Amino acid sequence: MTTLETSPTHRRLVVLGAGAIGAHLLASAKAAAPRLAIDPDPAVRAGLIEQGIEALAPADARVQPGDVVVIATSASVAARAARDLPPGTPVVCLANGLIPDLDRERGADLAYGVVEFAASCPAPGRAVCTKPGWLTLHDAPAARWLSGVLDPARQRTRLTAHIHDHRHAKLVLNSSLDTVAAVIGGGIGDVFASRPAFDAFRALLAEGLAVARAAGWRLPAVQGTTPRMMARVFGTPILNRIAARAASKQARDIASTLRRELKRGTLGEAEYLGGAIIREGQRLGVPTPAHDRAMRVLRVIAAEGKGGAPHRAGELIAAR
Repeated sequence: MTTLETSPTHRRLVVLGAGAIGAHLLASAKAAAPRLAIDPDPAVRAGLIEQGIEALAPADARVQPGDVVVIATSASVAARAARDLPPGTPVVCLANGLIPDLDRERGADLAYGVVEFAASCPAPGRAVCTKPGWLTLHDAPAARWLSGVLDPARQRTRLTAHIHDHRHAKLVLNSSLDTVAAVIGGGIGDVFASRPAFDAFRALLAEGLAVARAAGWRLPAVQGTTPRMMARVFGTPILNRIAARAASKQARDIASTLRRELKRGTLGEAEYLGGAIIREGQRLGVPTPAHDRAMRVLRVIAAEGKGGAPHRAGELIAAR
């Protein structure tokens, strides 16, 4: 994927990584938009081709001048995926977490987006939106083009000049919710269904908010709720169990990317979620013992290669 073709005849939507999010965006593009998926999985490529979407392996793909590339991979491979793109290629990264390697490598070519919807893959290359929501994009040329290419009836988009505020808000939530979901081997809804998992989530969320305050991060709403409001509701004795039951029901179909990565025996995007909170806490002098403990547990689970399990929630809140 290193050759830059000459003389573009059109502008294509090129998606790196056609998992649930990438496949959903490809299916949500307007009919007239040329699309290309780049994915290493032959089953995923076959599923996309059946839908009339061009799909190629990374070794066979060529990015053309004028293409806009959307990185829809895990944060753990986002920088590596972008490394093969020709210089000057406009990139919109939708990966969770903070990815300093990608920031350094792409510079002015890079814009970010925040996924505030959920999708799953009932079959390779085919996506179903399980929880509608915004795709929030940086108000930059490539992201504006992407917003115009997507059919609003299939995927709503909005532009902001403050994308990093939205990224920080999603980070605080992901570093608590996704981490616990991965440790217990369940979905996001399962985090709210048991007391140990719920308590671990609250501890991680409180630490993430402490780091955010010290860093001066503004945290707007993600899927209608700010992290601070979530912490207040879940911290109220009378309301927290009622809110937890409601959250468990609302999030029951939302899967965790980190959980899938751990089951494959890799630490995956944990370093860009909880690891990012730890590094920011160290920089600011804010202790993050719950995140430190969570990263230790995640490393053990990744080394075992079996995935998480419900009983492991206790390891996140032990010896506090």
